[in-house]
Amino acid sequence: MKNLYLSFILLICISGLMAIQVSGNQSGIWTAENNPYEVVGAISVPNGSNLEIQAGVLVHIMGNFQITVAGTMHAMGTAADSIRFINMQANPTALWSGLRMENISQASELNHVYVEYGTYGVRCMNAPLTVRNSRFNLCEKGMELYAIGAANPANVLVEYNLIENCIQNGILISQNSNAVIEHNEIRFNGTGAQFRAAIQLSNQSAGGSNNPIIAFNHIHHNFKQGISAWDVASSGAINPQILNNVISYNYTGVYLLQTSGYVADNEISYNFIPGDMNSGAGVMVSGITSEPYFERNTVIGNYTGFYITNNAKPVLGDLTIFHAWAQGENIIAENIDANGVVHSVFCDAYPTAAFIIKAENNNWGAFTPADIAVGINDHNDNAALPTVDFEPFISPVSPTVVTGSYVYSGTAPILSARLELISMVTNAILFVIPLTETSFSTQAPLTEAFSAQVVLTRQDNGAFLYGCTGGYASPTIFYPGDFVPVDVGIIQVQDQMPPRYELMGVPVTDGILVLHPLMSGFGIYSWDKIDWLYANGDYLYLKKHTIRVDGYETFIDLPENTVWKKYQNIQPGDSWQQTEVMDVSGTLRVSTTTVQECSIDVDNVAYQLFIRKTASGSVIDKTIVAPGESILFTYENNYTKTTEAVLRYGNPDPLGEGAFWRFNVQSPNFNPSYLAYVPVPYPNMQVQLHWQAPAMHFNNWTHYRVYRNMDLLAEIPFAQSEYLDLTYNPSITGTTSYLVCAWDGSVESERTNWVTVVILSNNDQVLQPVSVSLYPNPVAFSQQQNLEFCFQNLKNQSAE
Repeated sequence: MKNLYLSFILLICISGLMAIQVSGNQSGIWTAENNPYEVVGAISVPNGSNLEIQAGVLVHIMGNFQITVAGTMHAMGTAADSIRFINMQANPTALWSGLRMENISQASELNHVYVEYGTYGVRCMNAPLTVRNSRFNLCEKGMELYAIGAANPANVLVEYNLIENCIQNGILISQNSNAVIEHNEIRFNGTGAQFRAAIQLSNQSAGGSNNPIIAFNHIHHNFKQGISAWDVASSGAINPQILNNVISYNYTGVYLLQTSGYVADNEISYNFIPGDMNSGAGVMVSGITSEPYFERNTVIGNYTGFYITNNAKPVLGDLTIFHAWAQGENIIAENIDANGVVHSVFCDAYPTAAFIIKAENNNWGAFTPADIAVGINDHNDNAALPTVDFEPFISPVSPTVVTGSYVYSGTAPILSARLELISMVTNAILFVIPLTETSFSTQAPLTEAFSAQVVLTRQDNGAFLYGCTGGYASPTIFYPGDFVPVDVGIIQVQDQMPPRYELMGVPVTDGILVLHPLMSGFGIYSWDKIDWLYANGDYLYLKKHTIRVDGYETFIDLPENTVWKKYQNIQPGDSWQQTEVMDVSGTLRVSTTTVQECSIDVDNVAYQLFIRKTASGSVIDKTIVAPGESILFTYENNYTKTTEAVLRYGNPDPLGEGAFWRFNVQSPNFNPSYLAYVPVPYPNMQVQLHWQAPAMHFNNWTHYRVYRNMDLLAEIPFAQSEYLDLTYNPSITGTTSYLVCAWDGSVESERTNWVTVVILSNNDQVLQPVSVSLYPNPVAFSQQQNLEFCFQNLKNQSAE
């Protein structure tokens, strides 16, 4: 026991000695091989120097120190291997000063970085900075973007980050008009007593400017405001654009004090603390210099929709001034306080009762002026208040009754079910209705043609099961009913996933390039990504990529001459590299495609085989292209993950608008399949075999067995779904047959089809070559487009 104890102490001492202690001036490269880096004093990256922190680096903060970057910092983690600044102070909740960026001319970047317990996770002092894919947790302020006194503030981009559990703000913007805050999740902030918003804007001087773009963020469950802005100088200096955000379940949604700007296309919903009557405004606007514009926002479920005070004059819609931001079209409905009182707009503490607040062309969830006025507290209720002008208004659509039922014949345990009504014009989800029974009758204010889909959630793994009326090959289209219910019938829900699709959209001109948008999605949903392609010679190139996640769109530009794939004049033996965008961060995957012409016997060219592999040699997918059909096998961990039959419709030009491909999922094959060979001309008669891997099942296959003429020829690793037979003797005339099976060390799978290779003698006359014509030409193999082959001299061939 004493020896074990001493060994344990020695291990601790050795571990402590392995840490690198850092303080003072730092530059160069920090690598994960030297982990951990212990910050034992203040750190400075000097002007003119760069500190590169590589993926996987652990930075242990041992005291209240600051990392000041007067030069530049590039901390580039990855999704699988982030960079972590961990608080290791004696008090585990004590704050350290955080990262301070001071270089006003040279940009720094943080990517996949985790920072905890910073007074400021990052404090950007008018320094150009990009922060993406990072997490800031348990800080006092997640980050501050500071540019007070700067005539032209530095560009700062903050995107795809998670900022949570901060004592005060998630993000504090102090007069930076060149900041873009987009696609972040900001939650559970404002844990302290002070009223600090998840995103807070401030201005403290008459000459200040604070006009950031705040877009596509999810701001929810913060203990104070979601977004707030306060111009202390009342100088009209704060004019943000707040666009396409989801702002929900905060104390208050948006609070604008002496602030204007443009607020559009946001969902501002369910902002209140249950039972707290001081909370609950979807939007608060206060101050004589507050004249923000609101368009197309959905403001529902708050205690109060709009709370307007202190002579503020927001524009909720004004059709008389022909202003680009004054069209209204907001939905302001179902804002009801804890006492059951409707408050669409509540005016209060308003010194100038003669003011008129324009709120025209909005949907109030009511059909008559009298019904709308019930939810508005203005001059008509109290002579000391302004008048809210809400006419003309948009009448709500009378709901359509939708009836039907669903059947699920599978065996998976079901946790929940929902009905989705999907636009057949845009493929967007119009309404989602939870289902508690297999039969349903519900209402929805439908205004356009739609299809009905039922989605079940499995209880065991959370996966979704789908079904739609008419099936996914030809979904039934329904139209809103004014008085008669719309019966969508019995919807069959299956275990099999709906088919994917690819659709070529309308080409656009980008400079000198004509870009063809290839839109990808699945089922009857709208697209989730677009590859913008242009043709040059025999190749297609990828210029841009659009990806949509949770309704938010991200646009990624690629350098010119980024090869997507070869698409015409393809010959056996061709090879090219394909670049594709994998995620919203712009991660690129470069793969290599090779083309083989495979046979089942010497007189019949069966199909072309396209094999795509990663740089390390792992198979991504294989595509069989044969007359009348294409089959795509997608691989994962050396198994076939999915098998899809590719069907072609619409425009025969693969780059033409309306060209359409549907990928129908096939039943999994749990055995190796589609064995074929690549013929090699005499005298080099080695035989190259290709086959498709089995789908993953109960067996854990470790090898393949290759049989030649019923004799075991080779056992090869399971990662290798091809085999070159170098032992064949081409001098022997005769017939040779091959088959393949999987092997786990004790059990073989079922075997593939046989392939037979017929070897010709040296004195055999040469047959006329097989000629092949292709249609369409060019053809987009990247989309697994069906290719029609016409073979001459395949039948009744004879040597002359």
